[in-house]
Amino acid sequence: MIKALAVDMDGTFLNSKKDYNRPLFKKLYDKMKDYGIKFIVASGNQYVQLKRSFPEICNEISYVAENGSCVMEGEKILFKKTISRDDVLFTASVLDEYDDVNYAACGFKSTYYLNRADDHFEKIMDFYCPVNQRLDTFEEMPEDDVFKMTLECPAEKTAEYLEIMRNSLAGKLEATSSGHGSIDLIIPGCHKAYGLKKLLNYYKIDAKDLMACGDGGNDIEMLALAGHSYAMANGSDEVKRVAKYQAATNDEDGVLHALEKELNL
Repeated sequence: MIKALAVDMDGTFLNSKKDYNRPLFKKLYDKMKDYGIKFIVASGNQYVQLKRSFPEICNEISYVAENGSCVMEGEKILFKKTISRDDVLFTASVLDEYDDVNYAACGFKSTYYLNRADDHFEKIMDFYCPVNQRLDTFEEMPEDDVFKMTLECPAEKTAEYLEIMRNSLAGKLEATSSGHGSIDLIIPGCHKAYGLKKLLNYYKIDAKDLMACGDGGNDIEMLALAGHSYAMANGSDEVKRVAKYQAATNDEDGVLHALEKELNL
């Protein structure tokens, strides 16, 4: 039987209404606790935002947030890795060259973005990064507080900007699709699997006993790591090639039904 479950959120655990089947999850979570199975939220999103999805149990579950740069057990920080100030400012200078891009620097204390950002991006920040702060320039940011950077561009140009960022930021940051239309710029090698390894070592759990579910490009390393890996039916072809199994879509409670099978319920 599995000893831990790691779930991506957007496009995976959450449905199109940004919610999940709470009665079914409670039933399965109670079973997980009976069996001593750890529940891990593995997302590119902000830790504070992730906690809000699980108000009753937020301090008893674990988090691999910011694509692996921030690992938490409840409110306890187990690991964090930040981008250097020089790399943040260099990345900002690259992104400033493109008029159809909005971007933010995601940190533990806050997420930072520029006053010039449009209203659409402000709404995205308020949802995904509820603790946020507008700045005139990234020079105003505090030191050592950025886990990743994220950018929004026109949907039809996502592939183009992925290639641009990979070329422009080579050796500094890695560009990966987030699974909900944006591009995450992360510390090279510091992805969800990297953070999960830190957490699994802490719990003394082998990766072969990990169940993981995902749908997007930033889930690939996590799915490759897990002994029980599930791609969502709504996931990308690349994700489906990496995962051992396929779950139903996020709108069909795919993660929860896959978990039912793993628990022989």
